[in-house]
Amino acid sequence: DLLGETSVEYYALAERIVDHAQREMGPVFNDNIHMALIDHIQFAVARFKKSMSLNNALLWQIKKFYPREFAIGLYALERIRTDFDIVMDEDEAGFIAMHFVNARQDTQGMRQTMEVTRIIDDISGIVTRSYELELDENSFNYSRFITHLQYFAQRLLNGQQERQAAGD
Repeated sequence: DLLGETSVEYYALAERIVDHAQREMGPVFNDNIHMALIDHIQFAVARFKKSMSLNNALLWQIKKFYPREFAIGLYALERIRTDFDIVMDEDEAGFIAMHFVNARQDTQGMRQTMEVTRIIDDISGIVTRSYELELDENSFNYSRFITHLQYFAQRLLNGQQERQAAGD
């Protein structure tokens, strides 16, 4: 139904963005990314034309914890600017990035992704406060730390985190 209501411009734009994402990150996205992206871009453009912008409350965390997906979101904004002569702000890049985060995590939905992001933010804050550290967010070690936290949070939320017996 969505494809029947979608112009070729939106379909072609979404395909270019997904192709770019796959060049950057490999073929790690499930097939739902195509439809989700077409739908999102179509409604984002409609919102923009009505001067309705949305504030992305998780923008800072998205930029920090999902930099590759956020870069794809920025690429998408540049394509939207080029194709539709519309300039959207970074909040929209964050929303687009979350579609790619979700598409990488197969069956995981937006709600769980937001919860994973919150858990990562909380744990990262605890580490920096407890050890009075300023983490270098551009370092390889920081990237590894965040990746481990992402997988930990996913396992925790999916009930896959093993409990250690006392004394182990």
